[in-house]
Amino acid sequence: MNVFIFDGDRSREALLRKHLLAWGFTVGSARSFEETLACFERGLPQILILGKTRSMKERLEVCRRVRRQGAKNQQVILWFLEKPSDPQMLKALEAGVDDFLFNPLHLADLRAKLNAGAKILELQSELNLRLEKLEESNHLIRKTNEQMRRDVFAVAKIQASLLPASLPTFPNVDFAWVYKPREELAGDGLNVFRLDEDHVAFHVLDVSGRGTPAALLSVSLSREISPFPSQSTLLKRLKNSPPGYEISAPGEVLQALNGTFPLDVDTQQFFTIFYGILNLRTLELKYALAGHPCPYLLSRQGVALLPGGGVPIGFVDGAVYAEETVTLAPGDRLFVYSDGISEAMNERNILFAHGGLAQAIRQTHGRSLREAIAGLLNEAEKWAQPSGLHDDVSILACEVRERKGN
Repeated sequence: MNVFIFDGDRSREALLRKHLLAWGFTVGSARSFEETLACFERGLPQILILGKTRSMKERLEVCRRVRRQGAKNQQVILWFLEKPSDPQMLKALEAGVDDFLFNPLHLADLRAKLNAGAKILELQSELNLRLEKLEESNHLIRKTNEQMRRDVFAVAKIQASLLPASLPTFPNVDFAWVYKPREELAGDGLNVFRLDEDHVAFHVLDVSGRGTPAALLSVSLSREISPFPSQSTLLKRLKNSPPGYEISAPGEVLQALNGTFPLDVDTQQFFTIFYGILNLRTLELKYALAGHPCPYLLSRQGVALLPGGGVPIGFVDGAVYAEETVTLAPGDRLFVYSDGISEAMNERNILFAHGGLAQAIRQTHGRSLREAIAGLLNEAEKWAQPSGLHDDVSILACEVRERKGN
């Protein structure tokens, strides 16, 4: 450990040097203010002993220089005083002095204060090392968080790309959808696509849990339940006779998904789904549900909750999913949604499905289909105040156009 002496008292400096060297310290010294500052340019000492100088101002300035230059590393400054009640003590402390030595010099006192100073420096060095390691860890955490943020953004972008950017158009049927994730990543998914000239398929699915695992499974499912490329074998079976394929029934599609996506015992991850096929010529809708909320039908007769059931996908090996059939009429609207809507809860712990959903659907009569689903989402958000919606929300609506002249 190095000690620097700035003391105009040459005999005391010689005494200090003699004992410091004997105790194993490296010793440097200077006899003028300018020489001291020049020495500091080459590196600050670990311990500085300030004795007699030309003026009090010089000694204070040396202390201030050391404190400014050594902001990142601790130095111990010892200051010589004539007596403990010296009026210079307060100014010295304000300038950064750590401790005082008194005349006449007692070697035991000097050794004790040097040992205390050395211990302080050792602790400071250990603290600095730990702070450096902490900063390295924080840097790694920031780097990891940034990578995770980029990964989340990438997954969210992929997920968004799988939503229908533009819906297929049909001469007598319109579709509209709204999708509102609770967080950046969501477990919901939906799509509408042609199976052939006469049939359109559509689905809404909801993966359990949140975050990246739910989003990744949702992305995987959206790719699985897709007619591309070359029409998914999940949705169609090839045949030798014309037209060369047979459309898989909704129950068969859910059974196939149940076999492909068994419940993961480690993550306990599963999903629910509505899958329907609408015949554009006859307006017959065949659908099946796997643990998903039953859809609502808004017709001239009012609002009706359509039947359905079935366990979520993956819960039961070999599960069979029953199909339901309903024939739509001009003016009818079908609302399919995830449980983020039906399970929205008000401050009295009443679910939207039990207290306001049917009425909110009834109130959409007379609005455009897009306005209807936007209004339905708005009513759910109002219902869930003040805490807000607690889950992802998906709504997919289908409307059969009124015949001209009706």
